[in-house]
Amino acid sequence: TFCRPAGRLADLFCSCPEANKAEALFRRATDINPHYMEALTGIAAAQHQNGDVDQAMALLSRLTTQYPQAREPLLMLANVLIEEHKLTGAQAAVQQALDLDASDPATNMAMGRVRREMGETAESITWFKKALDNNPEAAEILNQIGVSHMELGDMDDARAYFEQAIAIAPDALRIYTNLASAMRFEKDSDEFEAFTRIAHQDMDKLTDHERIGVHYALGKVYDDVGDHEKGMADFIQGARFKRAELDYNAEASHFLFDRIREVFTADMIAEKKAAMKGHDTQAPILVLGMPRSGSTLTEQILQSHSDVFGAGEIRSLNQSITDVIHRDFSDSMRFPEVFRFLDQGHLDAIVDGYINTVPMHDGSPRFTDKMLSNYYYMGLLHIAAPGAKIIHIRRNPVDNCISCFTRLFREDLPYTYVFEELAGHYKKYAELMAHWRAVLPAGSFYELKYEDLVADVEKESRALLDFAGLDWQDQVLEFYNAKRPVKTASVTQVREPIYTRSVDRWKKYGTAVQPLVDLLADVEY
Repeated sequence: TFCRPAGRLADLFCSCPEANKAEALFRRATDINPHYMEALTGIAAAQHQNGDVDQAMALLSRLTTQYPQAREPLLMLANVLIEEHKLTGAQAAVQQALDLDASDPATNMAMGRVRREMGETAESITWFKKALDNNPEAAEILNQIGVSHMELGDMDDARAYFEQAIAIAPDALRIYTNLASAMRFEKDSDEFEAFTRIAHQDMDKLTDHERIGVHYALGKVYDDVGDHEKGMADFIQGARFKRAELDYNAEASHFLFDRIREVFTADMIAEKKAAMKGHDTQAPILVLGMPRSGSTLTEQILQSHSDVFGAGEIRSLNQSITDVIHRDFSDSMRFPEVFRFLDQGHLDAIVDGYINTVPMHDGSPRFTDKMLSNYYYMGLLHIAAPGAKIIHIRRNPVDNCISCFTRLFREDLPYTYVFEELAGHYKKYAELMAHWRAVLPAGSFYELKYEDLVADVEKESRALLDFAGLDWQDQVLEFYNAKRPVKTASVTQVREPIYTRSVDRWKKYGTAVQPLVDLLADVEY
């Protein structure tokens, strides 16, 4: 996972499992001095850590007004806004902090983080280097430059910056975890010896939260050197600590899948299709399926075409649907049930809102949308935007789930950390896809098997582009040279030519993964 910089108090709360106690202490300090800005900022940090996002942002907004010359509340507000994917607001907050002191390393770091989250990864390096100019021995700044290079696919540069950071902070596990993502370790290497030694000797000193990333990094490193039994043991430990942090209701999640199948019957789809005129856009190419199914590879192939912009995992479709529902219906009405009441104007507004909010789409006639969970909306899209191309990526269920389980995702996918919950989610997803095959007309979407793609990339790429309505271009076979930033868990894999080492990967782990194999035994593929 990528370590992210923050203000001093934010760093504290990123790893502090006792935010409630910390908040109580800060409140005691404000009882003594109600205007103690650092304590008030600490309260906001604790609120954010506890999930009270609205309260945290309200308090921080008030502090930025009360203390207009203070950078800390502005930087904390920016960090919260970034976590909530409100990047325009975050940029504005950081800019105000820059207006106070353009040379402050923490503020330049924050702008670098904003730029990277906005997809302007090359620009983020410029800001991180400004921070480095005023603090050249800061290991964390070097670490962040390395992360940006890794997203851009510059793995040699990424490794060089991580190694510089380690030279300054040789015991900084967070930097080793990023180095582990940027390279394949070898058993007799200095990096392998140093990381495994430091990780094991320091593990007892870490909080449960801090152990998560270390265990996942160790699992990956042991996998690199062929010690798969040790690797899986670390993955299991990391997953256990991660799951303890998450609030996940499997029953509620599964219920959504069931409701979609109940609403989008073949009769209802045919009735709506006959009554409404779909939007004429052909711009979207949606890539969907399970995480770690080969979707990033597929998107990289598509976006290597000169007519296609790779928008990545964007929330535009979901946001547009939510906006229309909130505008014209009660807040208590939800998708999918509300679909029964949508008219032509609603559908047009959904598609227009979707198309018009895709970031950086203006220069290309087509764009890819790799929000994997858009499979929820396939029935809606068939009616509202029949010209959109939908590509479903399929992968061997056990390999797919093992690949999910052994990744610590940037975005929380709470069902991926327990075998039973992971298999349960996969089965519901598989049921929904089987439903779409049954109720949507043949040819409504294209299905691509990951194993077929890596076995014959040119054949499958030609078929993929043909379905998308794109002329063949040889450059799509060199997808690994593309410079678009990649933020997903596949950041390193898609920078390599096609390989097949992930096929039947699950067999390397033996009995440790047998419970998952058994749970998925009845899933058709």
